[in-house]
Amino acid sequence: MARVRRSTRKVLQKWMFPSQSTSGRAYVVTRCGDWTLSCNCPAWTFKRPGQVRGCLHVAGVLASRTLPPLAPFGAERVRVAS
Repeated sequence: MARVRRSTRKVLQKWMFPSQSTSGRAYVVTRCGDWTLSCNCPAWTFKRPGQVRGCLHVAGVLASRTLPPLAPFGAERVRVAS
């Protein structure tokens, strides 16, 4: 069985999205201090080789414009974690 690598990045923000297919389940999009976004949903977690990592939850956060302004220290844009 493969080991899961835990991130030590500082979490700055979280958004919760209720599952539309499973009652009582929610998926969480996380923004870390390095401006990366990630999600714990199956579409994000089980990306197939050759596919761009993404999911509707991360897209929803990006579209909602709830992200704070970019940091002035050379941060040019929000990066989606791969």
